[in-house]
Amino acid sequence: MNADGTAPSPLTADSADCYSPVWSPNGTKIAFMSANKGNIDLYRMNAAGGDKIRLTDDPGLDAVPRWSPDGQKIAFVRSNEGAEDISERLEIWIMQSDGTHQTRLTRNSAYDGGAAWSPNGTKIAFESMRDGNFELYSMNPDGTGQTRLTDNNDEDRGPSWAPDGKKILFERGRPRDIYVMDANGENETRLTDDPAWDFVPQWSPDGSRIVFMRVIPGPGKSPHGGDEEIHVMNADGSQVRRLTYALGVDYAPSWRPRR
Repeated sequence: MNADGTAPSPLTADSADCYSPVWSPNGTKIAFMSANKGNIDLYRMNAAGGDKIRLTDDPGLDAVPRWSPDGQKIAFVRSNEGAEDISERLEIWIMQSDGTHQTRLTRNSAYDGGAAWSPNGTKIAFESMRDGNFELYSMNPDGTGQTRLTDNNDEDRGPSWAPDGKKILFERGRPRDIYVMDANGENETRLTDDPAWDFVPQWSPDGSRIVFMRVIPGPGKSPHGGDEEIHVMNADGSQVRRLTYALGVDYAPSWRPRR
């Protein structure tokens, strides 16, 4: 859809669920998840929805694709089938954007996920339960240098780097609200304060706005109660505006990069 919520247009028409789309840095490709053939794997298609190719074919779950800034690689989450519980099985992997050279980056008994590249491609922010609670961390693209960024009793999840690399958006609490902090984890600021759930924040390409999901109270299909709808606000949290009005779940917004 357009950035103001107008002209929504379907890109896929599969019998299987397709979700969590994310644009390539040059805006010509979209990576996404699909449950084709009963298993969730990662796919890629062009920006108009055609030329779909399968990137992963693994018996576990492959989810949450994230392009590197140069468009050459994709970070994602894969389940480790050796663990007994799904919260312990998820680890961060990386591959070439054509699906080759799949390499595991994290190895923990607890969940690691939600990978987000820094704009210069030198760091990956992610969420982890390795210390008993969801906290945010960063690491090098080869998995080294894993460093904790947050230390809070509430859940911290869903990191997203600002286009200039100086700030990181994230979600905190239950229900969720959206916060921002410096890239080193300092100077946290709360951007939303709403009784509904606010989550999956993403910066606009120029860093002036933030798109996110909000649960609208009332009947609906959201597991959090109500409808999940796309909203947008200024980077300082002001002028929150609703973009979608479907009676269902509108999920995981992703800005198209400037071309």
